[in-house]
Amino acid sequence: MDRTDIAVNKFNDHMAVKVNELPPTLPKSFFKEHKFSFTDSYDVRCRYTSRIGWFILTTEVKEILVNFLKGKSVLEVGSGTGYFAAHMKHGGVEDYNAVDIWDPHYWDSRTTRYFGIDGDSLDYIDNSYDVIVMNWPPYADTFAHQVVKKMTKGQMLIFEGEGYGGCTGDDDFFNYLAKHFTPMKELDDELNEHHISFPHIYDHWWVYVKTS
Repeated sequence: MDRTDIAVNKFNDHMAVKVNELPPTLPKSFFKEHKFSFTDSYDVRCRYTSRIGWFILTTEVKEILVNFLKGKSVLEVGSGTGYFAAHMKHGGVEDYNAVDIWDPHYWDSRTTRYFGIDGDSLDYIDNSYDVIVMNWPPYADTFAHQVVKKMTKGQMLIFEGEGYGGCTGDDDFFNYLAKHFTPMKELDDELNEHHISFPHIYDHWWVYVKTS
């Protein structure tokens, strides 16, 4: 068995938990030690996105965000399976709320919804939250732009996805961020130091405060 086979098997084991059981996070070192071939990485990512989420949540990133978000009121919009939200809740972020429209035709038949409620996220955004979390908003869609327009001055946005010209959000979203939000570079630098992407995926963490 070569290194690619070992990597695929180990990652599949990570996803092969019991029904309704939350898959654990993995440390960044796992992905440094176990390299996928292009074909295998594509197949693994397809299974991962259909059952867990669009990005890899490393153990280190989870710990940083849990510590940062404790004591804050948080709303995650477009929360998908709720994998990320469940890890925040289990880590001790008590006031963590997650919303998405649960479409059974989109998700894998074996997909578990780990945490969150079924609804239109845009209906839940108001000034009662300290932080809005948005992970991999749909590509070439107005959703991300609508989210940031509804946010209130002083609210924080934690965004995970690809940047301008990538496969998350649309141009209006990124242009609005540039005009109305200020980056919190210290935190997103720390998150990205411990982040890992699937091969040929160029996602990052960004943290902003709405200033106008």
